[in-house]
Amino acid sequence: MIARVIVIASAAAFCAPRADAAPLPCNASGMTAPAASNSHLIASDYPILSVLLHEEGDTVVSFVVGTDGKTAAQAVAQSSGSLRLDDASIEAVRGWLYNPALSGGVPTACVQRALVKSRIPEEAKPPKKAQ
Repeated sequence: MIARVIVIASAAAFCAPRADAAPLPCNASGMTAPAASNSHLIASDYPILSVLLHEEGDTVVSFVVGTDGKTAAQAVAQSSGSLRLDDASIEAVRGWLYNPALSGGVPTACVQRALVKSRIPEEAKPPKKAQ
């Protein structure tokens, strides 16, 4: 037997502004964009299977910069084509810190996007064969 759930809500529930509404983009009008407060160089280990498969690529990551300057809600907005590189990009962004965006002088959460370029480090590349 399949159970059906019917949800009834008033129109006001759909029209009223929500306190937890999605943050605005960090480049919204009247907002001072957040500024990086730590290095955004990626120091994490390159995925070993990606090294073996010679995978490199660019991932666009969308995330929220909170009022505390920490990132949250990280998600892949555009894939590099490699799940391993996309996952490594998400992990890198989780460690980023910012001075939060300001709106009217008040710290404000906002949505930011970043391009994370994944390139195999030179020291991880196999040595070139002598000719």
